[in-house]
Amino acid sequence: SACQCLGAMYVLKDRGQDIKGDYKFQKKIGQPGQFGCAWLATKKSKGEILAVKVIKKERFLLNVSVDFREKCFNSLRNEITVMKKAEHKNIIQFEDCFEDSRNLYIAMEACTGGELFDYIQEVQEKDGFSEVECVSLLKQIFEGLHYLHSELKIAHCDLKPDNFLFKDKTDRKIKIIDFGMAKFVDPSKFFRDLCGTPYYIAPEVWKGNYSNACDMWS
Repeated sequence: SACQCLGAMYVLKDRGQDIKGDYKFQKKIGQPGQFGCAWLATKKSKGEILAVKVIKKERFLLNVSVDFREKCFNSLRNEITVMKKAEHKNIIQFEDCFEDSRNLYIAMEACTGGELFDYIQEVQEKDGFSEVECVSLLKQIFEGLHYLHSELKIAHCDLKPDNFLFKDKTDRKIKIIDFGMAKFVDPSKFFRDLCGTPYYIAPEVWKGNYSNACDMWS
């Protein structure tokens, strides 16, 4: 059955306890993504409001090839690994991860200020960005990116306005999110596989011969 199929495949080795033991789900936030949705939830043991990304595994398990499933699972493992390592004011902060037979849950700090993409559109419809605000936003982006490249030796590989969130509506602190395509950098080698989002992909990525400098193009 579908349930037996789902129960046989897991992303995590250490799947944690039942998430509902320590988390009380409040409401959905943002738009549903390709593989799931996000919720605001209270972590009972801390009394803290966090965001929980809920990824439905059936999309990776039913009527798909083994190669596709492994590629998706590896992407999710990769995202969790990078988030666990990253500790920077401009990078989304990891909290917990859990898994059951149907879903993978990734708990992280809550950012309720919306995407940079939407903010750019909103500002352009008004008076546009001031130079001061541009400098502030770009400084935060570059500081987060410098940390990824210099401290963690990681290339994000999918930078775009959709992958920057504001902490909240009043705080214009930017957070880099979505590390599913991120790669650990070996200075002696180039990356080969095509990844990223059209219109934001560096020319060298299309050619299949690139480094973490692809993030600067994006």
